[in-house]
Amino acid sequence: MLTTDHELDSFDHEAQAERLFQDFERMITAFNTASISTATGGVSASEFLDVARIVSLLRAQYLKRVVGLAQADSLEGLDPDQLKRLRHDREAYEEALQGFGALRHALLRNYFTLNEQDDEISLVS
Repeated sequence: MLTTDHELDSFDHEAQAERLFQDFERMITAFNTASISTATGGVSASEFLDVARIVSLLRAQYLKRVVGLAQADSLEGLDPDQLKRLRHDREAYEEALQGFGALRHALLRNYFTLNEQDDEISLVS
């Protein structure tokens, strides 16, 4: 089957566009690596795990408040202050979870590295 000049030109344009986007991706990665590693400084494995532990504690606090809703006899019996605390705990948990997710993503993308100063922590299970 013969290909037309138009098909070859289209393929060349697509290849050029692909190379351009690969260059963009490399530059964006370099920008992220430079800015994130500067902003986070040295992150140790224990600090990384401490963030995960805090997220877990916030989740537990939020769920404790959710279970506390069972104390109300009806919707009218819900304490407005209790609902405000519930909202506050949910927002704190969700914000911390999002932050940890961003930190984990940055680590997975090698935007920063973990400092190897924690001898007692094994990252391999």
